[in-house]
Amino acid sequence: MISIYKEKLFKSEKEYKKLSKKYNTIGFLRLLIVVLLFLLLYFCFQKPYMVYFVGIFLSVVTFLYLISLHKKVSFLRRIEKSKIEINQKEIDFLEKGIHFSDNGSVFQNQTHPYAFDLDIFGEKSLYHHINRASSYLGKKCLADSFLEVEIPRIEENQKAIAELSEKLDWRQYFSALMMQVSDSADFYQKIDDWTTKEIDDFPIVDRSGVALDEFRHRLGKAPGPRIGGMSCEGRGRSICRKNGREGVFCHNADGAWARMSAQDEMRGGRMAIGRQS
Repeated sequence: MISIYKEKLFKSEKEYKKLSKKYNTIGFLRLLIVVLLFLLLYFCFQKPYMVYFVGIFLSVVTFLYLISLHKKVSFLRRIEKSKIEINQKEIDFLEKGIHFSDNGSVFQNQTHPYAFDLDIFGEKSLYHHINRASSYLGKKCLADSFLEVEIPRIEENQKAIAELSEKLDWRQYFSALMMQVSDSADFYQKIDDWTTKEIDDFPIVDRSGVALDEFRHRLGKAPGPRIGGMSCEGRGRSICRKNGREGVFCHNADGAWARMSAQDEMRGGRMAIGRQS
């Protein structure tokens, strides 16, 4: 197995050098194109011949293409660099016993019926030997498979492992790809908190837009219109949804927010953006 990893390491190092040379060449060509573009602009200002305009156009198109190609080569180079790291770590693990993966101590559960006693997580544990995941979700998925064993899925997992064991190139490419992703438990926790957060008061923007005088009276620069017996001065009107109620609100004579009737809305004309207190 070590010989296979060494062969993959040699191949990745060779490919990385090739991509690095290509990366530097494209960078040099981009610099030449920029110099050529400035020269063409200079000559164009001196004598605006059509050939200069054509040259400027072709230079811009070529420069944009080189930018796209540069990004692609840069990505492939990062992938090969990650493959070099993967193979070198695997060789060090097999030859020197150096563990490089996460030991899963963050998933340790003291109250679990067997995880603590069998050293599932921790330094030089079962998880530490098996884990090759780069993303947090991958690490958590592996930890869950140890903590919550599903008997019917054991045979399915064995078949999947047997199939992937013969696809070393694909596994290393996928691992290298995931190494470009930076995630954490805190990142997914923030997303979960955001999706489950209850919003009591959510302003709705009127599609008709907001007129300048509506902004002015909201800022206290000018009085708002009177609609029926309700004054829309000060903070102005607001299209709100609150506690299941949706509609246009404005100040009444007592200074409190009150919902306008449909008839008042029709006479009110333009709508301002606001927020109900």
